[in-house]
Amino acid sequence: MADGLGEVATASEVVDRTGEALGAIGAEIELPAALRELHLGYNRLTRIERLDGLGRLEVLVLRANAIGEIGGLEGCTSLRELDLYENEISEIRGLEALRHLRSLDLSFNQIRSLAPLAGQRLHALERLFAPQNKIEHVEGLDGLAQLRTLELGSNRIRELPDLSHLPELRELHLGRNKLRALPALDALSRLTVLGLSSNRLEALDGLDGLLALEELYVAHNGLRTFADLPSSLARLRVLDLAGNAIVELSALSHWPCLEDLWLNDNRIGTMQSVAHVASSRSLQTLYLEGNPLAASPTYGADLLRVAPLSLRQVDAIPLAPDWPAQVGRAASEGRAQ
Repeated sequence: MADGLGEVATASEVVDRTGEALGAIGAEIELPAALRELHLGYNRLTRIERLDGLGRLEVLVLRANAIGEIGGLEGCTSLRELDLYENEISEIRGLEALRHLRSLDLSFNQIRSLAPLAGQRLHALERLFAPQNKIEHVEGLDGLAQLRTLELGSNRIRELPDLSHLPELRELHLGRNKLRALPALDALSRLTVLGLSSNRLEALDGLDGLLALEELYVAHNGLRTFADLPSSLARLRVLDLAGNAIVELSALSHWPCLEDLWLNDNRIGTMQSVAHVASSRSLQTLYLEGNPLAASPTYGADLLRVAPLSLRQVDAIPLAPDWPAQVGRAASEGRAQ
């Protein structure tokens, strides 16, 4: 149910005909004027139609149909959530009347350009999802000053423009694109989640101003080090660096809140290369599997000798609550022998 709907909707306010092989909207469905939610996902719809009298409609779910274009929404002036996930839409249009729209899902379509968004007047939009399309440029977002979540993963984006017109942005997802570098993202001072996995990055530039950042995902890029990760990211809790070409850990003391560090499938060869892990007082999960050092038969025991006391999981293995005491006893027994 959309944000702010208040009281529980009555039967006349919700119609759910998901997965019933319907061929048209309204053909076999009664649509009362009081309708607030309409769920028609996983059908055989090819058009958006017969919605003219639904001025109170707030949620419209049309995912997994065969809709080719956006239209027929002129009367849905109260709409707050529009879900068009997995259709056949190639152009963003027909949204001008949706002044209250907060969430728009265009994932898994055939969209090539975001530029038409500039003329849709979606000034209240907070969440925009458009992964798995054919988008090459991040554009058309100038009027979306309230946007909090932007998901553009699995597209064809090669560079990012200035995003200072999105001051409310909290989550930015750009995984599986073709980015080689990042612009300065200082204006995104409220950003808490940044997803950049599976791009072509070789450095972590442009992140200095992300003072609120809590989660950074940069797996499967071309990084050889993360020494350039700014110490200003003091709130960072999750750092995913899996599948890069990193050979050594940097000091972790710069990030006092770091809890999860994923470094699996890199090129870390010796336990000495991860000695900096001991400087963390907050680290709870550490992934190092898939590195050369993990091939050693004493990998687990050697790692625990340098691990911080806060650690609770190594790779996919939870640690016993008393693991520090066990390591201490083993060390004492070894000295006694």
